[in-house]
Amino acid sequence: MLLLLLLISCCSLLLVSYPLVRGFGATNTIPVGGYPVGIAYDSNKGEIFVDNFWSNSTSVILDTTNTVVANILVGTFPIDAVYDPARNEVFVSCQGPSSSIYVISDVSNSVVAIIPIVEAPRGLTYDPAKGEIFVANQGSNTVSVISDTNNAVIATIPLLNSPLYVTYSSGSSAVFVSNSGNGTVQVISDSNNAVVETISVPSEPFGVCYDPVVGETFVADFSNNSVYVISDKSYNVVAEVNVINRPTYVGFDSGKNEIFVSSEYSNNISVIADTNASVLANFLIPGNTLGGITYDVSKHEVLVSDSFNNITNVLSDAPNLVSPSIFSSASILMQGQNCALTSSALTTGTPPYVYQ
Repeated sequence: MLLLLLLISCCSLLLVSYPLVRGFGATNTIPVGGYPVGIAYDSNKGEIFVDNFWSNSTSVILDTTNTVVANILVGTFPIDAVYDPARNEVFVSCQGPSSSIYVISDVSNSVVAIIPIVEAPRGLTYDPAKGEIFVANQGSNTVSVISDTNNAVIATIPLLNSPLYVTYSSGSSAVFVSNSGNGTVQVISDSNNAVVETISVPSEPFGVCYDPVVGETFVADFSNNSVYVISDKSYNVVAEVNVINRPTYVGFDSGKNEIFVSSEYSNNISVIADTNASVLANFLIPGNTLGGITYDVSKHEVLVSDSFNNITNVLSDAPNLVSPSIFSSASILMQGQNCALTSSALTTGTPPYVYQ
């Protein structure tokens, strides 16, 4: 009984001792296919494309209703997606035996091209200056360059060990590639499709994203529980941000100039301010085994795939102020399923605040 009273007392202190802070939390959870990983926002249609690794499909979510409006069959083991606004197409990398890139028209939500690629394609990024898609090929230690005018591979660039993800830097007209096998990030110039820099990071770089506001690339280091910040001018690591529990994927929120970081081994999200490379918040969302991240500019929402629970989480980045209490729960009918919405938030520490 004494122990119970002590626990209640401690919890009471947590509930009342912190000021009002900006709230983060999931506002929706959307059922998709089996083991969703890659995710991309289509600004033309206001839709989100989610790759379902085990289902060999891509789900299309309409952002006005948060409902799945199409499920498109693609190749085996789809793992990443990128939107090409010049062509209104979504490119999907499929890691299965065929090792292909599937091209989906957002007009018809159908596959319009299949591009053979070298072994085990993974991360994708779009280069608007050249109209090209860069593909990290994990199995062959290369990057393929695809022209979006004819959906053909126009270059194959040798890299180091196990390239995973890529991001395009508009500030340097270059593509940054994470090599998880040897702790490096390589930089490819889009003018000649050649490696111009190799940057060492301490451990196992994974997801990457570019922030055009500060001209920096953010790199999740899976083994070191850190996010490294690389300048696109000097190609030097200019900051290290400590985050929680195996950071895997990163995404840029252009509405708030913040970086969202997910973990493949937990349901933790870290939010980093790009102005000073510091953690604004760590919070938990429903689910586990979090995957890819994308930002919906029209709705001011961050979407995160949850591979374990076969859902996509929708997070509002609105600057609402919340008291340290439990958010309300609701439910909606989606694809014939009753999907519980949970947006629990409870401050549990001094800044950076931890939400759970």
